Amino acid sequence: MQQAREGDSDSMNALINEVYDELKMIAVRQRSYKHDALQTTELVNEAWLRLEKYGLNLKNKRHFLAVAATAMRQILIDEARAALTTKRGGDQIRVTYYTVPGQDFDAVMLLQLDKGLDWLATKSDRMLNVFQMRYFVGFSEAEVASNLGISERTVRRDWIKARALLSSHI
Repeated sequence: MQQAREGDSDSMNALINEVYDELKMIAVRQRSYKHDALQTTELVNEAWLRLEKYGLNLKNKRHFLAVAATAMRQILIDEARAALTTKRGGDQIRVTYYTVPGQDFDAVMLLQLDKGLDWLATKSDRMLNVFQMRYFVGFSEAEVASNLGISERTVRRDWIKARALLSSHI
């Protein structure tokens, strides 16, 4: 990862090959909220471009995957906002070959989740990180604990509390 940060193209290619399948799995999880958004490969590529644009100052592979998952979520949120803006006819019911009427509800739910996560960040950064790593990246309790330097029991408590708080807030 260090060599990729320094611009070594061989290291960058090796990094891409190592994490690409995992990025696609994360993208599949992310896309489950809004089915008419970008395709899985497009979402992975968009996230990669964003990460590359802002630099790869990342600690390790897990940190990279967590940041990539956040980038994917932000891309889908941007798509949802664009779809729902009145300027682009967001107040009208959309019917395409790929969607059914009422599917914009997924975009609304995604935006509500995003607002809920912003609210959760004001309560506890650690709880927010635990939620994002479990929910969006798909890390196990052990992986989250290792990544954040906390116990699995703390991860479990934060996971339960974060879901309850988000559920009541949304």
